[in-house]
Amino acid sequence: MISSITSGLARIFFLHYPFYMSLDLSKYTIENGVVSLPLEDVKQLLIYVEEARQAKDRITDLETQLDTLQFAMGPEPAASELPEKIQKQIAGGSSPLRAIRKWRGLSQKALSKKTKISPSMLSEIETGVKTGSLESLKKLAQALDVNLDDLV
Repeated sequence: MISSITSGLARIFFLHYPFYMSLDLSKYTIENGVVSLPLEDVKQLLIYVEEARQAKDRITDLETQLDTLQFAMGPEPAASELPEKIQKQIAGGSSPLRAIRKWRGLSQKALSKKTKISPSMLSEIETGVKTGSLESLKKLAQALDVNLDDLV
C-alpha cells in the first residue's frame, strides 16, 4: 500500500510488516492513479516483501524463545539481602559460596548433607576449580536461602 507520494517519491508500507521502502516514481509511468512498473522492479519489490516476511517470522520466533526462557527462569530475583559485610567479602574476591556458607554457620559437610552435593564438589566450587551445574547452584541457593545470583 502506498502511504504517501511527494515530489515523485512513493513511500510504500507493507501491511502487517514493520517495513517500508522508498520508490522513485519519476522513472515510471503514472496514468489514472496507476503506476506501471517494469517486471524486474516488480520482482525486486516481491523479494523485499518476502525478506520482510522472513524477518518478521524470525523476530516472532526469537520473541517466543525469549518468552520461553524468561518463563523457565522464573520471576526476577529480589535484590540481594546479604549483609554488607558478606557483600564486601565477595566484592573483595572471596568465594560467594564460601562467604555465604560461613555466614550461615554451615560446614562443607553440613551443606553437603543438606544439598546431597559431595564435599569435594563443594570444595571445588568454592575454590573455583569447578563452576557447578545450574542444578547444583539452585540446590545451594535454596539450602543457603539466597538468590541464585548471589552465588555467581
